[in-house]
Amino acid sequence: MHGQAVDGGRLYFDPETGTNVLIRSPVTATLRRSAPRSLQIGLLTPCNLACDFCYRDTSAPSRLTKPFLLDLLIQAAEWGVLEVAFGGGEPLLFDDFAGLLRELHANTPLGLNFTTNGTLLTQAFLDDVDDAVGEIRVSAYADNHYRRTLRLLSGREFGVNWLVTPENVGLVEPVVHDCLALGARNVLLLGYKGADASLHLRPEHLHVLSQTLRRRTDWPILLDICWHPLLEGVPQLFARSDCGAGDEFLVITPDRAVQPCSFHHERIPFETFSDLQVIHADLRARRASACIDGCTRASFVERPQPAGVFVWKVRASNNSGTYTVLGRFATTDEAVCTAVSLEEVAQAHVQWLQTHPDFERYDAKSEHVPATPPLLEFGRAHGFAWDEGLWWECDDGHDMQSFSAHVIDNTVIIHHPYAMGSGWRNFEKFFAAVGAKAAGWCDVSRVKVAVEAIGDGAAFEKIERHAEIIRAPDYALDAEPPWGKEAVDPRFGEDEDRNAEAAYGGDCTVERTAHGIKLLVAFENPFAGAVAVECWLRDEGFRDIIVSLDSYLGDVEPGATIAPKTGLFGDVRSHTEQAADADEAELARLAFEYGPEHVERVAEIDKERLVELWEPLGRDIAFGLALERAAYTGSRRWLDRIWSQVMASDDEGDYCFPRALREALTQDETVARMRDFLDAAGTRKLRGKRLQSCEFLEDARVLDWIEEFEPTNDLFEIATVATCCGITWDRIQRWFEGGAVELAGWCIYALDDDDLPNDAASLIRKIRRQVREPLKGHLRFTLDELPKPWWRFW
Repeated sequence: MHGQAVDGGRLYFDPETGTNVLIRSPVTATLRRSAPRSLQIGLLTPCNLACDFCYRDTSAPSRLTKPFLLDLLIQAAEWGVLEVAFGGGEPLLFDDFAGLLRELHANTPLGLNFTTNGTLLTQAFLDDVDDAVGEIRVSAYADNHYRRTLRLLSGREFGVNWLVTPENVGLVEPVVHDCLALGARNVLLLGYKGADASLHLRPEHLHVLSQTLRRRTDWPILLDICWHPLLEGVPQLFARSDCGAGDEFLVITPDRAVQPCSFHHERIPFETFSDLQVIHADLRARRASACIDGCTRASFVERPQPAGVFVWKVRASNNSGTYTVLGRFATTDEAVCTAVSLEEVAQAHVQWLQTHPDFERYDAKSEHVPATPPLLEFGRAHGFAWDEGLWWECDDGHDMQSFSAHVIDNTVIIHHPYAMGSGWRNFEKFFAAVGAKAAGWCDVSRVKVAVEAIGDGAAFEKIERHAEIIRAPDYALDAEPPWGKEAVDPRFGEDEDRNAEAAYGGDCTVERTAHGIKLLVAFENPFAGAVAVECWLRDEGFRDIIVSLDSYLGDVEPGATIAPKTGLFGDVRSHTEQAADADEAELARLAFEYGPEHVERVAEIDKERLVELWEPLGRDIAFGLALERAAYTGSRRWLDRIWSQVMASDDEGDYCFPRALREALTQDETVARMRDFLDAAGTRKLRGKRLQSCEFLEDARVLDWIEEFEPTNDLFEIATVATCCGITWDRIQRWFEGGAVELAGWCIYALDDDDLPNDAASLIRKIRRQVREPLKGHLRFTLDELPKPWWRFW
């Protein structure tokens, strides 16, 4: 153990075990801290993820080098610093990060830890730094497959960082339990700091968190120090008088500046170790709060520090920078009635969006998504106010996917690929209004479906092999389940999600029973997965198949039920059902709205007559959709009329344009029209947007247009267009030499492995010297050898 003086005591730390021993006594009462306990170092700015809550300054240059850090940290250890926690950006992007850790381990007594998003971790890297690192911390996000990373780290010293928000505060207990079950030594719960009020915990959320923490005092949970003045009755090791920012720890940024903490407004440049010491003394004396929402430093109060010996085990940390809703009823019939009601409002909601001229207000890109009139009416009919819209990601408001509501046993499942923003609290209010016995929401990967069936055959071995694939650290994302990737069943509407794949990193277990098989699996879409497995087992010769949800919501008892109201929105049948008895005009409308390929009866209408019926609809519909319909009928007259409207508009264009034109015209005619479309753009920005729609031309002439245009906006999108249109390495070099440096860099990023020549590293080195940081992070390479395979560039 090595130690340092702290205010009124002496602290000892063992870097091998993470054990801390603090002694306070009359002998140590006069001691004062002269060095921070730990340094949190952001090694570099780039990261391979783009989390909107990350604290790092993405505009800051990366000026830290391995020699600079070695010199600085050797002196820091002599000063009395006990630990270093590396973060980023993403530390695994730092040049020779493994070598830095090994040399620090060999030349200092410092405890060395780092925090990563885990997506770049490999077994080879872990083996390389095995003896040098005290603890690896994994930032757990909804989209970084952290459970795979935790399995990769099995048997090593690692912890998990998890951001607690109002949306997930009720899931602290199951998430922590899951991480600990996967081998985490502890879980650090973090709070958001920043301007987004929706991510801050309000008093009611802190109350929920406090209850969970008091209930789980036996679990190794670490807490964001900023919560210390806010949590109710939560037992903590010390009665803290201050958060310690700029005193107990310092943050060093990639551009060689010091901050009291990672989200503090102060950034003080430094160049030498002596500068660092002076800055620490100043920050320790001032103890300034951060000018950001979420900082609680001013709420700490001075507390007496009792004498004694305190022992704990923790290491310094650093930050790296679809849901399913369930309602359980007493009976299956009640659940089915509720699902029917929800399906009606889902279809009415989408129908309203598809006909509303201002649908962008209800898009995911909006800061606040208002509720549509059908949602408002649905809430009023059931006695509550539907106060939040549904979160969609749609480009043109058409062919959007609604949530689906289905039933497994006595449980209603509301699912949507983007249901993370589907206002689950409104569904919770609805479930309460119609007599559900339990309701909740959860990460889709946690919803487990149980299947039991009687029979025998090869199904057991097939499922077992797939379960092994799913559980493997290098789980192949394209591995097809034995029951198929999609559910094929008439219970699904045309626009519903049919994804039947097992959830990435989710549970999948199978066992033989006395008479058949028992399966427990977490699906990406629980209902689609359940249907697919049920149909597959039947085809495999099994019988008496029983499908249910794992007891996520617990058992329920019978009780009074209020029937949900149905029929609120008129004819909300699927377009297939409506087409069955539609007249000619209605049939044409359905075919225009949903696509003629999805309405079989439209073949009964002559195409010239179809054009007549479609013409008035085309005036109010998106240009791209109208073009596609014109291409379907083969009507040059109608296509020319629509194209003249396109040319007279300020429409940006979309991928429908070239795709529809190619179906109706020759390649040369299509290219000519798209060139006219570009030339008619009134502004440089609009031309850049229109150029992006040329991707589907797949024509080398587009590369000449890019050269003429010299785009400055959306360079990654333009580079994607270039790769689809046959960009060559010679042309990339020509663009670089002509001054289009960042465009050349993005083209390299978008190229396929097979297009990489042997002299790639030389040009990439030149580009990296000139490009901005967001691109530079994607252009990593090894100078001593050509970095193949391709992924070693990034």
